[in-house]
Amino acid sequence: MYVLIDWDNIEDSLRRQGPRYISDRIWGVLQKSMPHHVRDKDRLNVRLYGGWYGPTTLTPYGTEMAAKVQSDFPFVLRNSAQQSRVTINCELAHALLCLPKQTLTHTFRTRSRPRITCKHPTTVGCAETHCPTAIVHQFFSSGACSASQCSLRLEEFLTGNEQKLVDTMLVSDIIHLAVSREPCISVVSSDDDLWPGMLMAMDQGSQVLQLCTKYPSTYRLYHGMLSGRYSHSRL
Repeated sequence: MYVLIDWDNIEDSLRRQGPRYISDRIWGVLQKSMPHHVRDKDRLNVRLYGGWYGPTTLTPYGTEMAAKVQSDFPFVLRNSAQQSRVTINCELAHALLCLPKQTLTHTFRTRSRPRITCKHPTTVGCAETHCPTAIVHQFFSSGACSASQCSLRLEEFLTGNEQKLVDTMLVSDIIHLAVSREPCISVVSSDDDLWPGMLMAMDQGSQVLQLCTKYPSTYRLYHGMLSGRYSHSRL
């Protein structure tokens, strides 16, 4: 059984405890909330989706996560439903399941001048004639420092990090598993962008088990479209 985890969609307080803790927690939730779906399972293949790669190599965080996965997995847990054991394997999702040798790089990127705006202080009720935040507004609006001798542009020092391809990789793998007749797929995320893939998997006959990472979750908007092939619980 595959467990596909949108890593950054998990609450930070849980994520900090590492992939082994999360995997153990997932198995506990599945056994408690959906025991009939995991009764005969003896293996969980956990895949972690995130911005692991820069232009050519793992990022520092990706390297750290890869080391944790290598040291902590596989491990064995008890399947209380059958008085048996289940083996938990884990990997960073660096490639699609259908193209395992084709690593997708550039999944972590630094963006110049992130998509943020700055309102003028008077538009939000400030009556101060010489409000210092007006300078910030001017800087964002023009993209250049107002000092005559300064040639710095906004994008030279205002940057932000972003993940790319992560959601579409996860959706692609959901669809691949469903088309390959995987009977049961577990998805750990509350991201609405994954629903088209989950719906297609259900339409192909797979059972989708969603462990929601955030509450209240919006699963109610879509879960009734294919009744009987969807179950959910909270991570």
